[in-house]
Amino acid sequence: MIGSLLLAGLLGLNRLLRRPPAARLLGGGVVGVAAVLTTIGFIPAGLSRGFALALAGERFDPTLSLIYLLGGVIGGVTMILVADRCTRQGRP
Repeated sequence: MIGSLLLAGLLGLNRLLRRPPAARLLGGGVVGVAAVLTTIGFIPAGLSRGFALALAGERFDPTLSLIYLLGGVIGGVTMILVADRCTRQGRP
């Protein structure tokens, strides 16, 4: 679920906004955090094996939430960098 939200948000961001690189990286990080928060907030307990609720016993455990959010930022920034590189090489 995180991957699909992240991909949809970042591809939309990539298509709609042609901003300076720093703004695009910031936008990628924000989309990554939003994807993680949406997934943690809405994933049912039965489907969250090893993630958030099933792992810690609570949906927004402070320690795990920081790790998940950091991963969301890194994932968002990485996807923006990859999309930019593909665009520079002439791939859609």
